[in-house]
Amino acid sequence: LVDPSIRYVSQSAQAGDGSRASPWNDLQFALCQLQPGQTLMVLEGDFGPLLVDQDCSAGTEVATIDVYFSRTSRLIGAESPDAALLDLRQPHWAIYGLEAMLSHQQTGVFIAPGNSNIYLEALKIRGGSGQGVRIGFGARDVKVHRSHIHHIGINAQGTAVDASSQAVS
Repeated sequence: LVDPSIRYVSQSAQAGDGSRASPWNDLQFALCQLQPGQTLMVLEGDFGPLLVDQDCSAGTEVATIDVYFSRTSRLIGAESPDAALLDLRQPHWAIYGLEAMLSHQQTGVFIAPGNSNIYLEALKIRGGSGQGVRIGFGARDVKVHRSHIHHIGINAQGTAVDASSQAVS
């Protein structure tokens, strides 16, 4: 059975229509195609920083936008050393199973100031010297459940990163 509310993305696919048989191959594009009540299954790939802003839809109180990351997908820090890997600026989004490998002063997930109704579950965020989850001023109804955020500020040798010259925001 085909469920039109479930869409798919896979970095190894050819550019498709978001169906299971023909997934999208660009996660940023896929996020901005979703509508309230839809679910995105991130099948595989290493993806860079993502932005969910006015170019993407907001979910609603009765129809969130859900994104499920598989065990073969993750966000990795590469492009901007201090940008968030996932910057959420739209309300009523739920993110499940996100694995993020931070570098430099990156933040794993940033909830924009004033945003609301964000649900994060089963996150695995590690590395870098930034923040695992950063919640902007005035954000409300943000839930982080069953997540593992670790080794932030620890270098490859297992010792603390010298942050004495780093600005804190």
